[in-house]
Amino acid sequence: MPFDLTRRGEQRAATTSPIYARDRDGGVEGVGSGVFVEHGGRAFVVTASHVLTHYINSHELHTGGRFTIRINQRFFPSKDEDRYDVGFIPLTDAQRADLADVTFVTTDRLDLSDEAPEASYCIVGYRADDNSPEGTPSHVVAGWSVYAARSAPLDTYRQRQLSPADRLLLKFDRQQLFGADRAPVETEDEPEGLAGAGVWSLKATPESDKLVAIVESHTDSGRLLYAARLRVLVNSLEDFVGGRLS
Repeated sequence: MPFDLTRRGEQRAATTSPIYARDRDGGVEGVGSGVFVEHGGRAFVVTASHVLTHYINSHELHTGGRFTIRINQRFFPSKDEDRYDVGFIPLTDAQRADLADVTFVTTDRLDLSDEAPEASYCIVGYRADDNSPEGTPSHVVAGWSVYAARSAPLDTYRQRQLSPADRLLLKFDRQQLFGADRAPVETEDEPEGLAGAGVWSLKATPESDKLVAIVESHTDSGRLLYAARLRVLVNSLEDFVGGRLS
């Protein structure tokens, strides 16, 4: 198996969680994935902006490590989700304390480059079909999935009038999809629940991998994933930490 994807999935899953939405009737569904990020001494949940704007004002949102926490609080969505679909929630000290088993991605593990070289990546997230608990979840019971992916050719960017400086377009290998039990996972036409998942570069060792983007959406019947690069996100986190974001 190239790059030992299951080992990487295990490590990246410690930085990643499903995001559950509970409606007023008590129904719970998996609506996305979130990545735990630390910047400037503050802790954040980062996910696709549309996951937050679509659910946070009408549902209870929960995420977590081994235990779940509720995250219906002040959040920062993208100003233009069509252009850049990434948002974040600042965590309180109490919430962070409840996430003692979570690994936060620190600045030194982020790749802020704006180039799109031919490279290999893995995507770790929580698919919706593995992520539908009954009642309000107190534990994260879903199993993560890890996708092997490669950067799409530059012609794909030009056809969609997108800039590699802002987006990372990924083609993923449906024959290289594995779950938490190390067994191959059945593929599906549309990988629902991956919005907000982290995209990691594949280096010589898992410890050298860096977070390069956040999954926004899929298209082309699920054969192509759109991901947002991190520079805009990190600038916004810096503004928040510095008190310049209101």
